[in-house]
Amino acid sequence: MTFTGFAAGAILYCAMFAGTAAAATFSYVFSGVAGGGTLNGVAFPTGRFGISGTADTASIVKNAALFTVALQDVVVQAKFGTVTLTSPVNLFADNDLAIVGLSRGDGGGVHLIEAPMPDSIIYELNALADFPNTIALFMNWDASFGSVTSTGGPLVFDKGASITTFQAGPVLQVSPIPLPAGGLMLTAAVAALAALRRRAAAAAR
Repeated sequence: MTFTGFAAGAILYCAMFAGTAAAATFSYVFSGVAGGGTLNGVAFPTGRFGISGTADTASIVKNAALFTVALQDVVVQAKFGTVTLTSPVNLFADNDLAIVGLSRGDGGGVHLIEAPMPDSIIYELNALADFPNTIALFMNWDASFGSVTSTGGPLVFDKGASITTFQAGPVLQVSPIPLPAGGLMLTAAVAALAALRRRAAAAAR
């Protein structure tokens, strides 16, 4: 299923199930263009990525404005190909900070991805979501907090900004990972990401 197909399905799903809060198995996807990194010590370049996982919404844990759930079957696609994470990973939505993202599930809840949520949105991880083209932050993938392991070896995404879309729904797949205008959009996204990184580096001096 492409993300276009997901959007159409989301409209139908909302029409059929609006107002219900029944537990369901949801899929959650982060996709877009991110900086490079390493897989099993081998470098990969900036490019399109997708990270998908599933969870039973009955397992969502609420702590004030923070909602978390452990993800299952977390698949990562990037320039290196496709791997499945073997380290535990949680999905979270912090409504006080207005961010949704991924965190380490092996203690401490250290964040791996932080993506901003739209203004005035209260998201509890149990509803359809489509937060497109945000400027997300990748962080803490290195071994400082222990390796993020996968079927291809330790996975590290470089720290920095990423052009990221977050989507959630009862049926969603991360493969393939499309961008709206093919190669031109990819080129523009990579250029924008590079500019963001240059600005961040200049500000840190």
